[in-house]
Amino acid sequence: MTMSIEADKGRIGDLAQDGYPKLSMLGKALAILCMFEPTGSTLSLTELARRARLSKPTAHRLIGELVQWGLLERHGRELRLGRRLSVLGSRVPTHRVLCDVAAPLLARLHDTTGGRAYLSVRDGETAVHLARHSKARPGHFAGVNPDRIAANAAAKAIKAFERPGYPLRAVPRPDDGSHLNRIRSLGHSSVEYDTPAERIVGVSCPVLVPGVGVVAAMSVVGPASSCPVGIVVPAVRGAATALARTLGETGEFGYMR
Repeated sequence: MTMSIEADKGRIGDLAQDGYPKLSMLGKALAILCMFEPTGSTLSLTELARRARLSKPTAHRLIGELVQWGLLERHGRELRLGRRLSVLGSRVPTHRVLCDVAAPLLARLHDTTGGRAYLSVRDGETAVHLARHSKARPGHFAGVNPDRIAANAAAKAIKAFERPGYPLRAVPRPDDGSHLNRIRSLGHSSVEYDTPAERIVGVSCPVLVPGVGVVAAMSVVGPASSCPVGIVVPAVRGAATALARTLGETGEFGYMR
């Protein structure tokens, strides 16, 4: 046990010299939880330890406790986020308000465009989905993960309209400044993925609450053949505007001013 602790201390110390902060045990446990992607993927203990920059003994010990608390679940030989996290997330008042108000708008957005409709928020350097609406079975479009496309589009839309002091990294580009300026000019972000079968498009608009700023993004992802941008963009913009107006009336996000 002593050897494991000392080895971990040495490793964290080395990382601190490379610019990574020293973490408490709570910080290390949170780091493990934050290593999962928005797509609901599973990860091995070895991969979690590598991503969180922890020794395997420390990761193993913390993962065991996180599983006991229901914050992680075992899926075969790998791990995934536990359902208890979803329960805790549903208790966050602002997120609950967002989801409740957005639910009918997401349903209408799906009916109008035929694509999968998403509500996403900033989470550190990425964007995560609070809700999605689709009558189709979960899965991929022509081998492409629609959740990832929506997260990519939402991250760009939020970053373009984010206030200074709330950094959010979208896909790095050499012309990042002009790219974000273009998103601000258009009022939406868009991404396209070409597959052997068809082109998949994703469109996202920021939810700009009056007097507060961007609090979320609404997106639609679908095949270009059935989700033409000319129809999707005004539909997503209209839904985001309606959501922002309603949220502004609730006053729920006044703390963000």
